[in-house]
Amino acid sequence: MSPVAICGRCKVTEPRDIMVELRNWALTRDTATGPRVVLDDIDFVLHRGDWLAILGANGSGKSSLLRYLATADSVVRGRSALLCQDPDEQLVTASVAEELSLGHGDLDVEYWLSVFGLSPLAQLDPRLLSAGQKQRLQLAVVEVARPEIMLCDEPTSLQDPAQAAWVIDRLELWRHQREGTIVTATQDRREMTAADLVLVLQDNKQVLFGSAAELGIEVLDLRFKRIRYREDVESKVFDRMIAERKRMAEQFRSEGAGEAARINGERERELQVIRSEAYRKQQEIKGRADAEAANIYAKAYNGDPEFYRFVRSMEVLGETLGKDTTLLLATDGELMRYLEKAK
Repeated sequence: MSPVAICGRCKVTEPRDIMVELRNWALTRDTATGPRVVLDDIDFVLHRGDWLAILGANGSGKSSLLRYLATADSVVRGRSALLCQDPDEQLVTASVAEELSLGHGDLDVEYWLSVFGLSPLAQLDPRLLSAGQKQRLQLAVVEVARPEIMLCDEPTSLQDPAQAAWVIDRLELWRHQREGTIVTATQDRREMTAADLVLVLQDNKQVLFGSAAELGIEVLDLRFKRIRYREDVESKVFDRMIAERKRMAEQFRSEGAGEAARINGERERELQVIRSEAYRKQQEIKGRADAEAANIYAKAYNGDPEFYRFVRSMEVLGETLGKDTTLLLATDGELMRYLEKAK
């Protein structure tokens, strides 16, 4: 991956555009048991160039808020792009290069692959990438879309520490170069440190909003933890991974069978062409031989008609008699007449 150069944070004194504004907002969804409140008491404003980190426990509504902002019906109205927590949700093409260039015909794909450290993987099926590589690929796809607001659901969760730091620096660079607004759902203290604003959710409600300094939040320590799922959830995750690998294997087998059928078809066509050409040559040679034989016979007939008839009679006998055939010669037969004349 290319190193990221970060400029110093600029102190903005002029008024900035409001990019997101939610006032006493709630999100309700219809379920089989009736309407359910997913988020409630949400109240905040984001301006151009802000970075908001959304904090909260699992199930507090972080992803729900991001996904709402990514919809065409939200207050953002299509000006945002979403990086999902699970990058597999967003993979749609057959190669890394196609995934990046989809919808961008004039894109310098090689440049973007180089920036995100994916150049050697350009022609690989993106589903075969590591989790971290998939996440960086989708971050590249989001950048290429040139949104005004970047929505990132735990963008460093699948990265090792060095790559996670690179992703945060990349987001910071994008924000300053594009004057873009970033909203990240996170449990990573480094993202919270990079963000200007913090929104804390608890029990699907907003409990805090403001800058880290205003809220009295200070990063004291960083710890990297391995995620462990509950046993029932882990089983489902493994089943999904196995099903995905089986689907990919079946796809490759199907593509291989199709390619084999194509090769066999081309081989049969080529063999048919060769056979046809050989038969044509054979017929040409046979035609020339028959013509030559006819010419020889004609000359023989003109020279000695009687001998010609004898030769033809012998040829007919040779073609019709087998090795076990008994031949009786009559005194008035063609052979006897010729032999008598030879005396």
